[in-house]
Amino acid sequence: MRALIAFSMRQEGVDSLFFTIRDRLEDAGVEAVSSVDHHRKTFHDNGGWDGWIDSIVNGTDYLTRRPNFNVLVCTERVLGRATAQMVKGFLDRKKDVLFFDNASFSSVRSLQENDGEDWQKGWSILIDK
Repeated sequence: MRALIAFSMRQEGVDSLFFTIRDRLEDAGVEAVSSVDHHRKTFHDNGGWDGWIDSIVNGTDYLTRRPNFNVLVCTERVLGRATAQMVKGFLDRKKDVLFFDNASFSSVRSLQENDGEDWQKGWSILIDK
């Protein structure tokens, strides 16, 4: 099982936060992948934002046919367009979406559009506490 840890491109403290989340997920048998690293490695091969997002939400491993990602972990409650599209895709496909608040995980129950013209901060996640 693999989880994509969603970071914004300008988010501070990404490395230490990633290691904290990775360690927690490893205890549950889940492999964590940083969205920043994944973006650097795969973005251009997917032909742009739409293809990259689709490969995360719907993509499968060529050999095993397993999903590329089973879980999406959000690290901020306010999202940009790309992460919002991932959240929507995961929720639509009944895949797990979690929010990590530096201490614990919460389930994301929905996505709220605040300003669809603001591609950096136009959406928010609603979580179950």
